Amino acid sequence: MALKLYADECVDGRVVAGLRRRGADVVTAGERNLLGASDERQMEEAITLVRVLVTADQDFLAVAAEMGRRGQQFPGVLFIKERTPIGDAVRSIADAADLFDPSDMAGDVEWIP
Repeated sequence: MALKLYADECVDGRVVAGLRRRGADVVTAGERNLLGASDERQMEEAITLVRVLVTADQDFLAVAAEMGRRGQQFPGVLFIKERTPIGDAVRSIADAADLFDPSDMAGDVEWIP
């Protein structure tokens, strides 16, 4: 998989487990001791680690938009839509990780599925 992923705390653990079973390189906010950290801090961590942020938290759409307005680069966001079944989320995220290069995702938001 070309993309490295960073799952914030609102991503269902079953999605993370499914991604790992498919060979995805994913770390979580919990593993980075960032549970309860602000959205901005979570984005900073994704930037520091050069990992695409995976989230279901709509607040990150505003964070990404604001960063874009300021001309700040970030590795990208994969946003899981509300009510997306676990299996669909895993498949769509894994497919994105296989298909996209980091340069494709930089500064972009992709909707899952």
